[in-house]
Amino acid sequence: MREIGPRGRKARETAPGWWARLELSGTEMAWTRPMSLSGSVELAMRDSDVLLTLFSRRKPYLRWFRRALHIEDLAARGDLRLEEGAVVLDRLVATGSGLELRSRLRLSRDNPRGYLFLRRGLFKVGVELRDGRRHYRFRRPAQWFASRNAP
Repeated sequence: MREIGPRGRKARETAPGWWARLELSGTEMAWTRPMSLSGSVELAMRDSDVLLTLFSRRKPYLRWFRRALHIEDLAARGDLRLEEGAVVLDRLVATGSGLELRSRLRLSRDNPRGYLFLRRGLFKVGVELRDGRRHYRFRRPAQWFASRNAP
């Protein structure tokens, strides 16, 4: 896996041997154009880098943030939908090595958006992805995240 930077340049490569396992349950799929899928997802990953990439690209202080939240053996569970050219992850909860990550994301080529809550020890932060920008919430981030609806 690799991350593609601005103008299609390779920005960074995921460490060799990275893996993820995805299990879909109670899932319905329609083989139409566009294809749709809806169901529950359970995910296990070698580490958290792929999930954090969306929220930490291109800014030096966010690279530190990303390194601080690098977690091995991450497990996640939530709802997954493919609809209208977008991947929607709702009520996703990921845990591992003292990290709690909650997200509600709608990932599309033109307009990725959503909400993220991170907790590691006493550190807590909320992040909103909107209009190609990240907005950080340090005041009561858990309550802020809980009040967000699916994007």
